[in-house]
Amino acid sequence: MKATRLHEKPARTIAGLVLGVLAATTLGACSTISQASDTTCPADGIRFGVNPSGNSTELEGAYTVLGDALSEELDCAVRVRIFDSHAREAEAMEDGELEIAQFSAIGYAVASERVAVTPVATFGMPNGNLSGYTAGIWVRADSDIRTPAHLEGRTLALGAPGTTSGDLLPRRALADANLTTDDVRISYTGGHAAAVDSLRDHTVEAAEIDSRTLAAAVAGGTFDPNAYRRIWESGVIPNDPIVLSPNVDEELAEAIGEALVDVPPEAIAQVAADAGVDPGGRLVGVDEVTYAEVIAVVDALAIGEGDL
Repeated sequence: MKATRLHEKPARTIAGLVLGVLAATTLGACSTISQASDTTCPADGIRFGVNPSGNSTELEGAYTVLGDALSEELDCAVRVRIFDSHAREAEAMEDGELEIAQFSAIGYAVASERVAVTPVATFGMPNGNLSGYTAGIWVRADSDIRTPAHLEGRTLALGAPGTTSGDLLPRRALADANLTTDDVRISYTGGHAAAVDSLRDHTVEAAEIDSRTLAAAVAGGTFDPNAYRRIWESGVIPNDPIVLSPNVDEELAEAIGEALVDVPPEAIAQVAADAGVDPGGRLVGVDEVTYAEVIAVVDALAIGEGDL
């Protein structure tokens, strides 16, 4: 049976947390809450869990840089913990072993079914806007496939199973067209670039191509958008959220909220690039509403941890 989505605490956004910080500062506190006091900073420091999409060994250093910058902002030790699976990271959050964690958009939506985590920040663009991307399904320009409904009995290349734009959102497009996965001849290529290759090599009649992969392929001269046609595009998918544990008290939550948006862009750059935001800017505030479309997909397709 599918778990019920948890909402144990009122939603906490960075905007709300920072307002609380500003109010405390206005009252004339001797030091700002961003410099965590003994009562704010946990005895073991702040434990920050991450499950990188890229090479964990290569990215450990990048997350250490981010953790050190956050530690400096908070005047509190931040201990980065790398996980090799979404399930283990979610379990650690549920067991009270983490104060904050970074999940993929889909990973957050699934994790929120077992523990009431609150998304508070994600990667921003250099202009300060929220970063994001879209999923898409493409065919060759001369194809008679015009909509996802026309994919019945046809071949479709998807990326890696359980990925947001490479699998789940395209499958939601099929479901919206009243097609099941048995109605379409789906092949999983293992990644976005491989899906593009399958379409370009005439191995399949259609392929998922997200906006980030499209931009890279066009810039690299390996994909001519005039020779192909997009038949479906999702709404904007926000990038990986950083979430708060429901066990974090309001004082610490305020401190973390202010610190996250104050971390300098150079401390985030490599981590942001791994999330597909390059060049990136500062972290920006988000909440549950930001991820509403992703949550709807998880609920509609009954996605669980075993699918990630």
